[in-house]
This record gives sequence, structure tokens and C-alpha cells, in this order.
Amino acid sequence: MGLSQFGDVTVRQADGRQELAGGEWRLQRDSLVAADGATLSKPGFSDEDWLPATVPGTVLSSYWDDGALPDPNYGDNQLAISDSFFYADFWYRNQFVIPSHAPGHHVWLNFDGINWKADIFFNGEKLGHVDGAFARAAFPDLVTAGRP
Repeated sequence: MGLSQFGDVTVRQADGRQELAGGEWRLQRDSLVAADGATLSKPGFSDEDWLPATVPGTVLSSYWDDGALPDPNYGDNQLAISDSFFYADFWYRNQFVIPSHAPGHHVWLNFDGINWKADIFFNGEKLGHVDGAFARAAFPDLVTAGRP
């Protein structure tokens, strides 16, 4: 999963939270990406040929929402969906602007549920790894020296 501090500002909540659900998330199968996580998480990386991702959601729901798969809940359409295609790694990517914040306030990246596993990158830097079904994770102090 690659994230960049760049692009349009997402609506900021009254408590200071900036929700990245929905937004401009993009998705691509790992075998179709030549770049590594550090590279694809930098601002300006071209993801124009990536699929718009449904967040929150799964890879399967993104492909379905974008019309690349038939409705799995209709008739025997589930039989037309290749399980093996989804037994792979996928990259999720988003670009956003971190709004200005008051001195003494901290900026962190919080995931309310990652399904299965993820390497988290931000502005070209690997922040960490998450393992486990619907695991939560938080990465504090994104805005520090070296991280604009």
C-alpha cells in the first residue's frame, strides 16, 4: 500500500480527523507493477492505468464496482470469477494533502482494518508491516523532520 502527501484535500472532521475512505484510492495487481513500494508511494507516481479502488472494501469489490466482474450475488456469476486471480498481492495507492495543524498536535495514519497483510509506505518511506485479518494499525508522527 503506497500513500503520498499530495493532491486534493479530503474533508477534515471537526475533531481534526481527515478521512481517506473513498477518496482517490487506486488499485493494481503487484505482478503488473514494475516499481517498488518506496517508488510508487512518492508524490506524482503515475497510477492512471490503475483501477479505482473501493475503500473500505476488498480487491474483489473494487473490480466488481468498476464493472470488471459480473455481480457475484446474481445467479451463478460466482463461477465466472477466477479465484486464482485474487490469490495475489495488490497495491493500493492514494495521494492527499495533510492540512496544517497547530504546534503540539500530532499527525498519524490510522487503519481501521487491513484484510490480511500490508506493507505501508508513505512518501517513499516504509512505515511498517501489518499481518492479520482485519487488523488495525496506526503510524504516528507522520509530519516530522524528513517527512513534509
